[in-house]
Amino acid sequence: MHAALRFARAATGRNTVVRFEGHYHGWFSDIAVSGPGTPPAAADRPVPLPPVAASAGLGRDHDVLVARWNDPIGLETLLRERGSEIAAVIMEPVPLAGVLEPLPGYLEAVRALTERHGIVLIFDEVVTGFRAGLAGAQGRFGVVPDVTVLGKALGAGLPISAVAGRSAVLDTAAGPAPHMGTFNGHPLATAAALAALECYMRPGFDARLERLAGQLADGLRKVGERHGHDLAVHRLGALLQTHFVRDPGRLADYADVTARTDRAAAGAFAESLLRRGVYLPPRNTWMLSSAHTDADIDLVLDRADTALAGMRECTA
Repeated sequence: MHAALRFARAATGRNTVVRFEGHYHGWFSDIAVSGPGTPPAAADRPVPLPPVAASAGLGRDHDVLVARWNDPIGLETLLRERGSEIAAVIMEPVPLAGVLEPLPGYLEAVRALTERHGIVLIFDEVVTGFRAGLAGAQGRFGVVPDVTVLGKALGAGLPISAVAGRSAVLDTAAGPAPHMGTFNGHPLATAAALAALECYMRPGFDARLERLAGQLADGLRKVGERHGHDLAVHRLGALLQTHFVRDPGRLADYADVTARTDRAAAGAFAESLLRRGVYLPPRNTWMLSSAHTDADIDLVLDRADTALAGMRECTA
């Protein structure tokens, strides 16, 4: 991620970066503001939003502007006023903090706005890459950024990351923004990535994961309804998140997730599943892999059924 921002700054000759509230792009100071776990801005606060650092020493607010996700008008206003100083707009095309899909036409609007102002559009697909399909979230939604950052699933468990994109941006690595590192091109991680890509490109690979993830999502909705829980299940390919919602309606952005979901219930659900042999992170993010089977899905749904029944008894 750090490299992608350096390339964008070198390619444009600008320094400022726009990021979105609730998205996560790593811990380094250039970008570590207003991420998951920080309080969202008031709904009536105009952009740019005040950057909120997760801890002391993180976040340099003088060159980071914070915008709201799924708000094309706010972004248009921000770029009209500050576009000449902005090097990049960086986003998770589907933010992990909620697995929130973009509203219809939103990504297309962001793409058009960044092109109009000569700004590099960066998709952080570290999480969505390959989990949303072979072409990632950008392939699913049909919007191509200037730069894509990949990781996690790329290495099938081994530590690796990659930056891909237009030569006009990446060629700066051979000039004003050299990219060097101790583990660049690490043979073991690279071999793992090549092997993983061969698997991902096999016929039927994505279809099988989609089927399993669909079974899990449908099953979770059914057991939630059975036990009287307002359980919203968001899914993108093999990536899911369960939300215990306080009121009906679409969760559109990070502020919605923070205000309208019950994180204590999510934590209790994860803890109850753990006691039954199923590990789910406290945020209730589910990620399927090719190792999972139909039997695994059946087992998880059975344990989820028991866990949700117990939670209902405790709150009845």
